[in-house]
Amino acid sequence: MKYYRKEYPELNDIVYGHVSRITKTHIWVELTDYNDIPGMIIIADATIRKKRKSYCLMKINKNYPLVIKSITNGGKDINLSHRYVTKEESKSFLKNHDNYKKVLRIFRSFLNSQKKEFTDEYFNEMADKTIWNVKKEELLDYITEYYLGNNNLENFDLSEEEKSNFKESIQKSFGKLKINTKYKFTLKNPNFNGIDDIISIFNKIKEKYDTDVLINTAPQYYLDITSESETSNTELINKIEQDIESMSKENKCLYKLTELTTTNNL
Repeated sequence: MKYYRKEYPELNDIVYGHVSRITKTHIWVELTDYNDIPGMIIIADATIRKKRKSYCLMKINKNYPLVIKSITNGGKDINLSHRYVTKEESKSFLKNHDNYKKVLRIFRSFLNSQKKEFTDEYFNEMADKTIWNVKKEELLDYITEYYLGNNNLENFDLSEEEKSNFKESIQKSFGKLKINTKYKFTLKNPNFNGIDDIISIFNKIKEKYDTDVLINTAPQYYLDITSESETSNTELINKIEQDIESMSKENKCLYKLTELTTTNNL
């Protein structure tokens, strides 16, 4: 099955090669992301031992990041190199490749929700409307932002119902979304029995919003709000902050917002 829209890689692309055969002069590989089309590495372009230059460190049935040295004859003759892929390039490629495979698992789950059994033609048709319209290095972040509610898959040619099904497939892979917002502030009351006023404010917040104000070290306090929506968290925090600020003025307390951070479990 095709991983990408284009049929063949391009010069200087880094690809995944599965070693199928090793001879004294050449290594034969299959490009797993391009329908296993064949490629070749001359032994000098493989990783070899310095003391025993005839001994190749690459192994049969192993996958390696390889760089395209040349591609001729309409893609039928592909020459690659392993030794010229740097550690940094290899690390970056493997991370992006793993991320892309995560997206493919989600995408196939989505296709299964549309059709219990689907053909390669259907995969290509739907991929052409969706995942192939975003750079593969950016694709996982793109669908994650959709799951977080920060875009509406504008680059995907899907109906709203199909987008909803796609989101369900993301949830199956990622797990239930949890957005945590931490609201930190300081609250002081230098007046006599001022601590009673602060306790009263916190009790009113608890009663109204069913959430506890927690303490770091007085006068530093915070609230932890968790839901499936950053917007919902922000709206609730804004209401609580307005109430705390208002009650602080009424009780002649010194209030200051110190930090507002949002994280998620993805």
